[in-house]
Amino acid sequence: MKALSKAGWFTLVLGLILLIGVFWHYNGFVDASIALEKMLSSLFYGGLIWFGLFCLLMAVLFLNN
Repeated sequence: MKALSKAGWFTLVLGLILLIGVFWHYNGFVDASIALEKMLSSLFYGGLIWFGLFCLLMAVLFLNN
């Protein structure tokens, strides 16, 4: 396995854990729209969402190499 492939899988798992963890914290699996509104209004959880999405983007870039 190449180093970029390992980094891609690591960032993919990290991004998914962050996004699922934040949604679970705000009970987003029951009412996603209210949870997303609360999360994005919070600087900390909004930052975690953006960082999780960034990790997923980087995973796609790493795994395509």
